[in-house]
Amino acid sequence: MARTKSVQKKISKIGENIEKAIKKKGYSSVYDFWVNSPKPMAKSTLHDIISGKSDPKISTLILLSESLDIKLSDLVKL
Repeated sequence: MARTKSVQKKISKIGENIEKAIKKKGYSSVYDFWVNSPKPMAKSTLHDIISGKSDPKISTLILLSESLDIKLSDLVKL
């Protein structure tokens, strides 16, 4: 299914929210978070989500929210 511009914009916003949450938690970069994350994931997966290239699965968003110790809803605020 092709993404509409509206959907793509929302996916990109989720990526921005994740990146902001990572920096707010005191990590110097996304890479720093990835290296030190208590719940590992593929580097490419994290990069693709943050850059808006990938439509994240809910299980991945849950993993990220748990790793960052924040509410899932904070990651998907649009």
